[in-house]
Amino acid sequence: MMRSMVMALLVVAAPLSAPWACAPPQGASSPRVYESRGEIKSFGPERHYANIHHDAIPGYMDAMTMSFEAGEPGQLAPFKEKQRVSFSFSDSDGRRVLLQIRPE
Repeated sequence: MMRSMVMALLVVAAPLSAPWACAPPQGASSPRVYESRGEIKSFGPERHYANIHHDAIPGYMDAMTMSFEAGEPGQLAPFKEKQRVSFSFSDSDGRRVLLQIRPE
C-alpha cells in the first residue's frame, strides 16, 4: 500500500516538462519565434525575401545581415531598402520566415 501511495505522489508531482508529457512526435520540431529590429539592405527576386541587418537577437544570433522569407505573398511590397523595421520571425529547420514586419 505504501508503495502505491508513493507512486501516486510521483505521478501527480511530475513536472509538465517531463519527456513523456505532451512530447511532439518524433522528428517534429516546433518553430521558435524571435523578435528584432533592423534595416532592410536588399530584396530577393520578386520580394520573396529581404536581407535585413538586424540587432542582436538574444538566444539566437549576434547582430548581422541575414535573409528572411516573406511569410505571405506581398508582405514585403510596402517596404524600401534602407528602411528601419521591427519584425518577428519563426525559425524551423534553418528557414527564417517573417511573421510580422512593420516600419519604425
